[in-house]
Amino acid sequence: MSGVKHGPLPPVFFLGGLLLQWGLHAFLPFVRLVPEAWAASGAIPIVVGIALVVLGERRFKKVRTVINPFDQPSVLVTSGVFRAATRCIWR
Repeated sequence: MSGVKHGPLPPVFFLGGLLLQWGLHAFLPFVRLVPEAWAASGAIPIVVGIALVVLGERRFKKVRTVINPFDQPSVLVTSGVFRAATRCIWR
């Protein structure tokens, strides 16, 4: 294969980091930085992040381009969840 890179996708890195954090917390809970009452509030950014990933994936499928960062894209996606980012960059 000439010049084609292969490797794990970014969600695999995220899942690995999440599992590592959970494992360290479960087996080596030496410091609690966040009080117990606030611990559940960490779910909010996780849910928002997952929603952004799902919306981005749907947009990529709608315009029929690849999601894999190692493949050659056929279209530059500048709509949907990517629209706000392009407005910030080009202004």
